[in-house]
Amino acid sequence: MEATLGEGTRGATMIFGFSPTVFALASRGFVRAARGRPLDGLADLERALAEAEGREPADLLAIIHGGFIAVAGVLGDETMAMAHAQRVVTLAASAPSRIVEQNARWCLGEVHLTRGEWGDAVAAVEQGLALEREAPVAAWRLPSNLAMLAEAHGGAGNTERARTLATQAIDVAQERGLRLQEIRAQLALARVLLRADPAGARVEIETALARAEALTEETGLLSNAPFIHLGRAALARANGDEVGRRRELGEAHRLFTEMGATARAEQVARELGSSVESTSEISSTSRT
Repeated sequence: MEATLGEGTRGATMIFGFSPTVFALASRGFVRAARGRPLDGLADLERALAEAEGREPADLLAIIHGGFIAVAGVLGDETMAMAHAQRVVTLAASAPSRIVEQNARWCLGEVHLTRGEWGDAVAAVEQGLALEREAPVAAWRLPSNLAMLAEAHGGAGNTERARTLATQAIDVAQERGLRLQEIRAQLALARVLLRADPAGARVEIETALARAEALTEETGLLSNAPFIHLGRAALARANGDEVGRRRELGEAHRLFTEMGATARAEQVARELGSSVESTSEISSTSRT
């Protein structure tokens, strides 16, 4: 990859309108993060951004910044996510483009979801969906957008609307064979039901988490694994299963630690209600 950056990309840039090599590097960063290596993915994205700034069109810059927000979601870094969302909003204002504007809405929606700003998340994602309806440019994003909107409505207490959207996201992802997006949709459904009625919807939650887990194993998109364990921990807590809750939290902590997602691991440690000194301590707790 190093040998093809910089010199030697000009001809391809003239053909495609952007550097396919920089795009490939950014894509590799996203894939590495999704496969459970967020720090490696972050390094790729930082290099791609350094290569792209001042040289590449706003569309590609927006995609790269979106990759940073995806990595920030795994790492639990709200500051990183907000900084890159603001960069995309600035791009959308200075270089009008439907793709950039849609990315801006998605980026803002992700940040608002992370911060629990449900109304702002609903507004951002709905604006993105409206742009998509006017002129589709990224049909593969629809299930993810619907899943985001479901989580936002669920957080705002609009349970039935949230459940309908999450189910729709799953259906669209399955129809289009979009396994990555289906994982997001299954997790969204589980989160909506965990907020609304964890005891009454136990079987449906378990089914959604099991499907997300199966898809994670099939695709190797391991960054989803700790979030599945967090969902199971929440379900165990709702059903009074403290042993199960600690076991699932312990596994989530181990995975976040292995990924280098320190902030996420610390959040889980706090939820366990004790100062966790090491992964081995948590692992031994999870086996008791």
